Amino acid sequence: MYGSVKDAWIMGASAVGATIYFGSQESDRQITEVAHAFEEAHRLGMATILWCYLRNDAFKKDGVDYHVAADLTGQQPSRRNNSG
Repeated sequence: MYGSVKDAWIMGASAVGATIYFGSQESDRQITEVAHAFEEAHRLGMATILWCYLRNDAFKKDGVDYHVAADLTGQQPSRRNNSG
């Protein structure tokens, strides 16, 4: 973390954001830190923004890197039936 949620709130911020790199060696620590920080932000009435990226060798197979395909799949808008 580069700063505390409390400091951001004191400076007048209305939201805080964080990034998690799933599959990286640091992802377990990142998930825990972000969860605690976002809990504090919500208690203070702040919005939270989470950016997630994949960093995992399991997405590489037979010389093909499927990270981009997985990232794009996760970004697809949901299709909802809005007909009533």
